[in-house]
Amino acid sequence: MESSKTYIAFQPGYYLQEYIEDREISEEELAEKMNVSVQYIKDLINGDAPMTRETSVKLECALGISSGYWLRLEKGYQKRLKLVREENELEKREKPQ
Repeated sequence: MESSKTYIAFQPGYYLQEYIEDREISEEELAEKMNVSVQYIKDLINGDAPMTRETSVKLECALGISSGYWLRLEKGYQKRLKLVREENELEKREKPQ
């Protein structure tokens, strides 16, 4: 998650973590269902790995949540992240030193 005065950008992994916690699915179980490493799941949750088409399809198969949902979250995250970073950059330039 990144934020500015006006915006907050939550990566898709934030929502993934909420989902697996609510359904009491472990990261290990999810990794096994998706045929990926546990570290990849951790990276996805922490926003260190992007939500790719391939990952979204694997999540759909593992969790039953459409790949389109995950891809829309990623697209929204990238748009919001751009706004956050632009606003933070403007604020940094406007601050007197």
